[in-house]
Order: sequence, then structure tokens, then C-alpha cells
Amino acid sequence: MPPAIRTVLERLALWPDGREFFDRGPLECVAVVFGVRPDLIEQARAFLADESGSAAFEELRRSLGTARARPPEPVRRSRGALPGSPEELIEHARAHPLGLRCLLDPPVETAAVLFGVTPFLVIEARRALHERGIDPEPVPEDR
Repeated sequence: MPPAIRTVLERLALWPDGREFFDRGPLECVAVVFGVRPDLIEQARAFLADESGSAAFEELRRSLGTARARPPEPVRRSRGALPGSPEELIEHARAHPLGLRCLLDPPVETAAVLFGVTPFLVIEARRALHERGIDPEPVPEDR
């Protein structure tokens, strides 16, 4: 089991009622709740879909025990106050490890949850970035 997948599955194992949300919840929402990138959620879901991966997860769950069972800890910010203006939100996004992409590319609601702001502030920040010629990446068409 790759270390990044193990981290995700440890968080899931400590949340006894979280499996349905993990399996069926919107990808971006699950990623925010578990504090990881969406691609890691996709990889963990694929790992669990395999019979051997599911068995490895159950073993991990047993090894961790239920005494520590709790939902995953929210991501803590150390940058001080939450952004209150579009410019402050843009600066927070620039300082984020994923950069402006984490403000521009996900659904508005997901970006709002990630930064702890309202969707309206995300929209205003995206408008400000659009005026500067910075736009979201195009979504590939499913064919």
C-alpha cells in the first residue's frame, strides 16, 4: 500500500461511519474533509474497489482499533485571519501549496470550504482574476 494511500485510509479507518460518504460523496468534498488532494481520494477508492485492497483496509482498521475512532481532523490554517476581501482571498490562494489553481479550478462551493469563506467571495475573487486574464483550466470533455 503506497504511503499516501495509507494516510487516507488511516483517516477513513478512524471514522467508523464515514465509508459511505467516502465512497459516494462528491470527490472534491471528500478531499476537503479528508484534507488531501482529490487524486488521492480517487486512488484510495480504486484501491478499495479491489478485493485485496479492501482486505488490507479491514486489517488496517483492526490494527488501529476503535478506541481512537473519530472523524478526520480539519485542516488547520496558520496564516491568521480568514480572507475578507477578494484580494485577501487571492493572496491566500497564492500562498496555498496548490496555488491559484485551488481557487480557480474546483467548484465554487469546494473552493469556499477550502478557504473558509462564502461562495460569493470566491466568485468575486475569480472575477478579479478573470479581469487580469487568469482563468480556470478548461474541463476535458468525456467521450
